[in-house]
Amino acid sequence: MKFYNYINESDDIEKIKKTLEKDCNHYLNQLTSKNFLKKDLLISGRKKNVDFGIGDIRKKRNPRNTENEFHEWIDGQFNKTFGIKARSQTLFCFDNVSSATNYGAPHYIFPIGRFEVIWSKEFRDLYSTRPYMDAYGLEGYKEFFLENILPTYIKGNLKDALKSGNEIMLYCESFQYYMMKSFNKKTHEVLNILQGE
Repeated sequence: MKFYNYINESDDIEKIKKTLEKDCNHYLNQLTSKNFLKKDLLISGRKKNVDFGIGDIRKKRNPRNTENEFHEWIDGQFNKTFGIKARSQTLFCFDNVSSATNYGAPHYIFPIGRFEVIWSKEFRDLYSTRPYMDAYGLEGYKEFFLENILPTYIKGNLKDALKSGNEIMLYCESFQYYMMKSFNKKTHEVLNILQGE
């Protein structure tokens, strides 16, 4: 059943609240701190145009705009630094609709269970560093990446990740997703309840 229909037919906000609290408690605990606003949610563009679903993180994501050999090298560097192959084993998220829309229909993302985020303090997304590769060549870029790009990445601190405006790589097993256009007034009531408003 579509999430939008579920909300309007059942009129049972409490049931949705309980589902999110049960499955996404770790995430909600971070969101409900007094420093968060209800707009502070992970957003991801999804190819599937559905109102609600549960997705699994792909464990071997193929790159859209990067050569496979280089993609694997970058993944290896993230794995050495953070213990996560951040380019192939994460969901790319943002804090804003316009960035997420580049990848598909924008959905709110609620990680199920424990999760981690990896993000850069300086770079909007890793693809934005592509001009450096063009300038330095592949081998020169590797050196530039290790010295100037990788050190800007942080593991953790969801609050600052959401404030950064930069790409957030979400590492978890699975997640709930809700299409933003179906996240109507009643659903915002759920967020208000979860945030104690």
